[in-house]
Amino acid sequence: MDEQSESTRATRRGFTWLLTALIVVAIGYRCDGMLRFTVPALNLIIGFVLYASPFLVIWQVRRMPRPAKIWAKVILVPLLLFSSLLLLSRVIFNAEHTRTVEIVQQGGSTIELRDYENGGSVGVHGFNLEQRRLIFRGLYLVKCVDFYDDAREGSISVEAPFTIRVHVRGNYHSDDYQTDRIYHLKAWVYF
Repeated sequence: MDEQSESTRATRRGFTWLLTALIVVAIGYRCDGMLRFTVPALNLIIGFVLYASPFLVIWQVRRMPRPAKIWAKVILVPLLLFSSLLLLSRVIFNAEHTRTVEIVQQGGSTIELRDYENGGSVGVHGFNLEQRRLIFRGLYLVKCVDFYDDAREGSISVEAPFTIRVHVRGNYHSDDYQTDRIYHLKAWVYF
């Protein structure tokens, strides 16, 4: 009887850890890019912790009895694969550099036009238009409004409350490229 209850406890404990890892990865995946710290190192560390969490479940699954272990592995292996790909992409593609070109304050939000570069000379270059709302000091909720591929110069201006005009000129292929767009943004950024 004691052996069966230990087996049941190990199964419950293993599936609880597995469910927790699934929830953590799902929340991390959903919040990745939407929540940003002002310190880039914190964004990187939290991303690694969130996506590495399924690897902590392996030792619990190994302690489960055989029938439950098979089902746990069926769930865990794809989760580990997904987490590994996300971790690998963080390492490979984390060469992005941004520089704020212009900022406009609208209520509790800031609208930022940012010069964006990822991947060096052959990577992605352009301007990213973002709306940010401060959650608490150092942490922002961010929504990407638009991206202007290969743009070299840009400016934003306020047309009306929560209505902005973005003017972008030139790209790396043609100097006569020019666009002028108006955006009607929500007072609350989201989503």
